[in-house]
Amino acid sequence: HAQQSYSLSALRFNCRLQVHLCVRNDRVEAERALTASEERFRGIVETTEEWIWESDAQLRTTYNNPAAERITGYAPDELNNFTPATLVYEPDREKLEEVVRKAVQSGSRWKR
Repeated sequence: HAQQSYSLSALRFNCRLQVHLCVRNDRVEAERALTASEERFRGIVETTEEWIWESDAQLRTTYNNPAAERITGYAPDELNNFTPATLVYEPDREKLEEVVRKAVQSGSRWKR
């Protein structure tokens, strides 16, 4: 009976080890896929001719891709902490702020 118990314990340990290795391999594979996806995304964002930016909750830019310099004349890092209104013709700022406010309230994405 002790032999059966030992075999059963060894089998349980082996299953846990196999499950753990399987989960670990899945996690490593998922991390590799995520890294590859991030690299593809970064490649697109960094080479596109369109200005892509990221803003915080106060609408201050926190990231600007290289196209921003060609479009605005400012280096991408110089644009950080700007708000959209900073670069808009002053008479049009109120309309822009209204459009942005509505988009933020509705949770919608940017639309032309």
